[in-house]
Parts: sequence; C-alpha cells; structure tokens
Amino acid sequence: MATLGQRIPSGTLGGGAWMLVVIQRNLPGESAIDLSICSEISYDEDFHVTPAEVIGFLGPITYDSQGYTCQLTMGLYVKRPSSFDITLPWKDIARIFPIRSDILADGYLVENTITIVDIAATGGDPLSEFVGCVLSTNGVQVRPNSYITRNARFYAVERTI
Repeated sequence: MATLGQRIPSGTLGGGAWMLVVIQRNLPGESAIDLSICSEISYDEDFHVTPAEVIGFLGPITYDSQGYTCQLTMGLYVKRPSSFDITLPWKDIARIFPIRSDILADGYLVENTITIVDIAATGGDPLSEFVGCVLSTNGVQVRPNSYITRNARFYAVERTI
C-alpha cells in the first residue's frame, strides 16, 4: 500500500511507446498478425446506463444498463511496403483494412480479435483484448517531419481483458 510521498518504482507504469497491436482474423487457417506499434490507442465502452425512477421518490432508485457499445480507436505507424519482411507482407495489411469493392464482393466485414500487447514487459503482457471487432473507419495521416500513421476505428462485441 502506497503512502503519501512514497516514490513509484521505475518500470511500474506502462509506456505508451511500447504497445503493439496484434490482430487475429476469425477465419479458418488465419494466423495472428503483429500489425504495428501504436502512436495512440484508446477504447470507449458505453453501457447505456439509464436511471430507474419511480413515482413518489425524488431521483432515481437505481441505474440500469440498457445495452453495450465498444469502440476501439487507434493510430498505427505505417511501414513502407518495401520494408515488409516475410512475416508481415503488405497483402496482410490490405486484408485487415479492406477497400470498398472487397467489402461489396464479400458482402460482410470479417470479425477480428484485437489484442494490445505491452512489448516492453517480459514476454509481452496483454493490456487489453477485444473480440468480434469489425472495421468502422480507416484513413492515413501524413505530416511533414513526422511518421505516417494509419487511423482506424473498430467496433467490438466485447472487451475480454
């Protein structure tokens, strides 16, 4: 138990520069892809909380969840296609971020399992994991004197970690 004025030991806090996004497409024969290190990542869970009110009582007597929504927003560093090695070919990235005609041809979005891994930790500790993720929005950001980032938003069925 920490006391006032006690120092936090080095290595206790997670570093944002060491978060790796791992994506597993939920299709037969697909293997997990170490997609990229994040420039930023966040998720928002909304439990659609509604107050339960009764006549004759001032204010709600409880709060109820009426649904659930989970959005995962990330900025990923983009590698040049020529720099990809055999473990992460460019076509794997294209499958995670399909173009419009691919979605129209398939008729659906492929669900993914997304795991955020702290690669600075020994063995790579998972920070969060999301199942049933589908791509909602996708884009690329280019700025002078900076790295190229891919911005993506996924909807998830559930956060499991």
